[in-house]
Amino acid sequence: MLNRIASVIRAAGSHLTESRSPSRDGQESSRRAGDVLVRNTEGGWQAVKLLAVDKCPEGNQLAHCLCYAPLDNKPSAEGLQYAEVESRHTIMDVETFDTGWEKLAHVAPNQNELVGFAEYLKQTDFPRYITITGQNAREIVHQANDHYKRARQLVDEAKPFEAIAEFGKAIELFPLFYEALDHRGHTQMTLGNHRAALDDFVLSLWVHPNGMVALLAKGDCLMALGDHAAAEAIFQEGRVRFPEHRPTFTERRDQAHARSKQA
Repeated sequence: MLNRIASVIRAAGSHLTESRSPSRDGQESSRRAGDVLVRNTEGGWQAVKLLAVDKCPEGNQLAHCLCYAPLDNKPSAEGLQYAEVESRHTIMDVETFDTGWEKLAHVAPNQNELVGFAEYLKQTDFPRYITITGQNAREIVHQANDHYKRARQLVDEAKPFEAIAEFGKAIELFPLFYEALDHRGHTQMTLGNHRAALDDFVLSLWVHPNGMVALLAKGDCLMALGDHAAAEAIFQEGRVRFPEHRPTFTERRDQAHARSKQA
């Protein structure tokens, strides 16, 4: 189990690279993490702090920003320390700052300012999340696995609510833990919570698209929720993608089709 989790962490490496970003004319932009930018608008002074600047494979550049609420007067870098934060993480195209914005200061982001960005990375780029928060990946893996094993034990003890809470702790520590998502989803299904279960299987398939168990369960949830046409489509997809399990998916597909006709 620990080796499988570690392999997921390695496979989830970022598709973005932090860089200085080219401007419209191809010249290297001076925008970089730590820049504090302001502009005057009819609604007041806007201020943002760049937490990171990423270059995407497609060639565009994205800025991860801390955005402050509009201010009546032009702020100082020191004054922004006490200003109201409107958004702890907003993604903006770097080209947005080419016109009308001025650089107020350059101050490296602190850990408090990085909270929103860190939460975003936790859901989308776990290795980078580990890096910017300075955590120990092996320790997180061990903690998540401990909660997972405890949850499985609670399932065996017929304590589904406690098990769901423990699965949740494992997922909170390691959002890419698709096996915990699958087991929490199945536990929700035993309680008749098919909408919550469906959410887990959707997340599981986002993390691990080749999850046969999650795909089958997703179709079962849709069928239980009365969306027979969507369930039928999922089961048909399973017949194609997992030929070794075709009889199971075929049986489910036919059940969904029959219920759809009856509705």
